[in-house]
Formats: sequence, structure tokens, C-alpha cells
Amino acid sequence: MNALALALALAASAGPAAPEQPVELLGPGSFLVAPKAGLLLAPNGMGAAFDGALELGWRTPLLDRKLVVALEGNFARPGRSGQLSDPRLASGVSGAWQLELRQVAVALSAVYRFDDAFERLTPYIGLGPTLSFDQAETTAFGSTTTEKAGRWGALAQVGAEYALWHGGALLEARYHLTRVVFTSTGNAAAGGFELLAGYRFHL
Repeated sequence: MNALALALALAASAGPAAPEQPVELLGPGSFLVAPKAGLLLAPNGMGAAFDGALELGWRTPLLDRKLVVALEGNFARPGRSGQLSDPRLASGVSGAWQLELRQVAVALSAVYRFDDAFERLTPYIGLGPTLSFDQAETTAFGSTTTEKAGRWGALAQVGAEYALWHGGALLEARYHLTRVVFTSTGNAAAGGFELLAGYRFHL
């Protein structure tokens, strides 16, 4: 009886168990919006081109809310040109040619944020699939040919965000791996290295 009385007394002194904290799905800072702009360094001699993107992200409750699911749209238009020199060209026919590749890509990435790494600076890494809608426009010998196709790829990114105002200024480096298969390009690598800067709003 003494042991039973002691157990009941200890249980009574402990009081009721603390209620579990609810998982916050849509609280302040759960949504992220980030416009970005920078340069695309395209492969196959396409050179550097303007690169613009818009990211919409959601902080999941996983991993202490450090895991973000991000949907992003991206636009770039690399190109190259040259001059054909061949004695077989008819007199008065220009040998100038130009290839322009318009790329619109949609990426769905899992991004891990190292929120506790530094006081105001947050590094992050991300990886996910992409779907690219490509259009190749080739101009040569006075005529223009247009080809279109969609293709899957992958996007890997690493970046850092510095806390500022209602979010953070960001700098991001990434690689977009995809290919195009056109008559004008053959089976060639597309995408390339990207260096972007922007601002991420925490809503």
C-alpha cells in the first residue's frame, strides 16, 4: 500500500502533461517570393545571356521548418552568330547566320536552409527536376527556321541570403542540366551555369 500511495502522490505532483505545440503550416514567414536576375553562361559557344527567374516557396514543417519546397519559372535567350565563307555560295548571297535559343524552364526544388549557421546570413542548397520549353530560331541564307520542343532536366543550386528588411538579399549559383535535339543544334547540351542576385520576401 505504501508503494501505491507513493506512486499516486508523485503522479499528482507532476500535474497534467504539457499540450503538444500545433504544427505551423501557414504562419508568418511560411511563404517566400523571390524575383531574381543575372547571367546564364550557356554551353556550345552560346556565350552569356540575361537570365531572369521568379521563385515561389513554402516552408514545410519538416526539419524544424528548414526544408522549403520551391516552384520557379526561368527565362533566358542565349544565341550565337557567324559568317559562312564558301566559294560555292552564289554571288550576292550572304553567308551570315544566327541561332537564337529561347528557354522557358519550370523547376520544382527541395531547398534546405541553414537558418542557424550565422546571425544574419543563411546559406542554402537545393535540387530538383525541371521542364524546359525550348525554341530554336535559325536565320541563314535569307530564311528563318523555327523549332520547338519540351524536355526534362535537373537543377542544382547553392546560395546565401542576408537578412534585410522583410526578407533577405540573395546571391545564388546553380547549374541547369538539360539537352535540346533540333535540326539546327543536333543533340546538344543546353541550360548551363547561372549566377543570380535578387531579394526574397518572407510573407
